[in-house]
Amino acid sequence: MTRQTGDKGLIVGPRRLWRAVNECGRHRVIGIDTESNSFWAYRERVCVIQLIAGERIFLIDPLALEDLSPLGQVFHDPGIVKVFHGADYDLRCLYRDFALRAVPIFDTMVAASLLAYPAVGLGALVQHHFGVDLPKTNALTRYNWATRPLPEQHLDYLQNDVRYLLPLREALLKELEAKELVAEAEWEFRQLEQITRRATPAASEGFFAIKGARQLEPLQQAVMKQVYEYRERMAEKHDVPRFKVFSDSIVLTVARELPHRTEALAKIPGLSPRLVRRHARHLLEAVRAGQEDFRQGRIPVPPTHRAVRGPHRNSELVLRLKQWRAAEAQRRGVSPQAVLPTACLKDLARSSHVDELALSQMPGMISSRMQRYAKRILELVAS
Repeated sequence: MTRQTGDKGLIVGPRRLWRAVNECGRHRVIGIDTESNSFWAYRERVCVIQLIAGERIFLIDPLALEDLSPLGQVFHDPGIVKVFHGADYDLRCLYRDFALRAVPIFDTMVAASLLAYPAVGLGALVQHHFGVDLPKTNALTRYNWATRPLPEQHLDYLQNDVRYLLPLREALLKELEAKELVAEAEWEFRQLEQITRRATPAASEGFFAIKGARQLEPLQQAVMKQVYEYRERMAEKHDVPRFKVFSDSIVLTVARELPHRTEALAKIPGLSPRLVRRHARHLLEAVRAGQEDFRQGRIPVPPTHRAVRGPHRNSELVLRLKQWRAAEAQRRGVSPQAVLPTACLKDLARSSHVDELALSQMPGMISSRMQRYAKRILELVAS
């Protein structure tokens, strides 16, 4: 495999950015990755965009460039496939910060998952296909990528994140074709492309996005809202991520236990003496404010934008479908999700009547799955 080369240093000027865009535009497949400062700022932002086109790697500095709209010429071009590894986060960040919506995409992690690889991390896949051990740089996964200038070894790390994406796509695409999974993979990629059209839960739901919040009593939810909003103010004031103020579990536990004294706060797991000294007065005030909100009838209402689905009507059917799906996946050497998407399985379990037309309209039941499995699925449902 040819080792791609890249320009050292970050692209910080519009002229070099346009050169990178023009070079990418000459290729029908490019690779993309991003690095953000999510562990260091209240409002994270994309700090580096890595592109690979043919033999060239470009490291773009969004912190230095006022206008990244030229990238839209490549990102929005339907004739250029954009290869990511674990595209979900990158797609959200690129759209949030720059209104860049990458279509169409190929996600090497999704492809490897459908092919039932035991490990789908980029390092594991690169080692498996090319015999290359990427440097163990776990510390850089939480590095503050807003730091400038970036050390030389960090530039190498950035390049390695895209260096193998294009040959990796070629290898995985051949395997998808051999196992007749191309259509299934394309369906998964299209679902990812729609991510930017859906609301981000944390932004749209507030404290209800924290696991366990919806199970609290109304009084506890009123208190949790106050505690959550206090943490938001502190995180924004000091420009740090929410978890660096205190964790979600502390927000939930304070709301659940309704402490009235500092001594009670000190017993909450995770609230160290230092955190108690810093936040005790404000947390107790938040508890009292939430209780007052409840007395005044100001009770938080959970967002209702989520589709409400009924319960499973037939747990025995779920078991039969899962057993069949697992056996078929093992026979073909693919993942269970490649055989029957979990969303479709759940819809089958909720439906009181399923025929071929209804099955064809369920999530992920594309024509290839219908041709291969519709008869068997309907037999399982009927039995």
